[in-house]
This record gives sequence, structure tokens and C-alpha cells, in this order.
Amino acid sequence: MKIIDFHSHILPNIDDGSDSVETSLNMIDTMLNQGVDTVVATPHFYAHKDRIETFLQKRQNAFEALKKSLPDESPNIALGAEVAYFRGISKAEEVINLTIDKTEVLLLEMPFQVWNDEIIGEVRRLIYSRKLTVMIAHLDRYLEIKGNKPFIKKLLSLPVVIQLNAGEFLDRKGKRKLLKIIKQQDRVVLGSDCHNMNTRPPVLAKGRAVLGDECDKTVLQKIDEMGENILGGNKNV
Repeated sequence: MKIIDFHSHILPNIDDGSDSVETSLNMIDTMLNQGVDTVVATPHFYAHKDRIETFLQKRQNAFEALKKSLPDESPNIALGAEVAYFRGISKAEEVINLTIDKTEVLLLEMPFQVWNDEIIGEVRRLIYSRKLTVMIAHLDRYLEIKGNKPFIKKLLSLPVVIQLNAGEFLDRKGKRKLLKIIKQQDRVVLGSDCHNMNTRPPVLAKGRAVLGDECDKTVLQKIDEMGENILGGNKNV
């Protein structure tokens, strides 16, 4: 099974992640040493700040700058985006261009506020009308929003994929929340959500190690199989 990091900010000088090619290379070297086979580069996309076409050009420029210096043994890099929810997202025709390379998978960052039925409806339309696989970025971050529990329940009634941040497994309280999610949800993948080498470094391997200790070994196998199916374009995930 391949180890896939589904959430990273490794592209240089495009968002609040890597601030240079050197930093990106250090992050990638760390990932390589952790056994990561594929990393999905997911720079932030904010509809109120950028047009999709402009964002895609910036992303390509950042990737080209990095690619020139990548070592031969570098993990495979797939291009995607961490797309911040915006009103009308389900009707935005070009949102398909923000999906992960060669898939119809959209990494969606939900609002950091109490959700409502309109927001859940947008996600539902992305799935059933736009035929996209919606991957919810770092679900654990939304659990502490007071009053959000009913809407999280509605979200999880939809066939979404849940992306969890590996670093949360290193925190006792965070670990309990994530283990509960993993026990309740079948469609789970992991990401480091790494931004740099200091405050938010790549820690996918450390998180996986904790998960391996806490759960049956088949849990990691199931997560890795889900990841491979997603990047393979399997529409039945």
C-alpha cells in the first residue's frame, strides 16, 4: 500500500505555507524519510481573493519553481487545492478545475462558524448534482464550534470523505476525537496539513504510528486503500 499525504502546503510562495523553494525541499525530504509515496499539494483557494484561473496559474508557477530542484527520489506530487467554502460553490462551473489531479475529488474547507442548512445543501449539490467526491478538510477543527453538532451530523450523513490531520494524534485530547471519528466513519484519509518546518512540520508518520498503536492494524490498511482508490479515480469510494 502507498502512503499518501492528502493535505499539504508544500508549494513555495503561494499561501501561508512554504515561504521558499528551500523550505519546500526540506519538507519534502522529511516526507520522503517518513515513507510518504505521494503528497497532494493543496494551497488555499479563497474565492473572495482570487479567480480560479488566476489561482491555477499561480499554483502552476509555484510547482514549476519547485520541480526544477526536486530530487529524483522525491515523492510523487499531485496538485489540488484546499478550497474554502463560499456561497454558490455548487454552481461555480470552474470548481471542477480545483479538484485533485486526474480525479473528481474536491478538498473542501468548511466555514469556521456555526453551519446552516444552506451550507449543507451546497455540499449535497456538489455531490449529487456536480458528481464530485467531496473530501472534508480536517473535520476535527469544526467539532468544537458551539452549536455545530447537528450540522456535522447532517454533513456526515452524506457520502463525504473525511480528511484528518495526523498531528492531532499527537495530542491526547485530539487523539480521542480522531479515534472516535475513525470508529464511526468508513471513508477516512490522512494528511499532515504541513506549512513549514517549524510550527507546522510534516508529521504524517508520527500520527500514523500513534494510530497503529491505538487501533487494529487493518485500520491503517483501510485508510491507505481508500487513498489509493481516490487517487486512482475510483468512483465507488
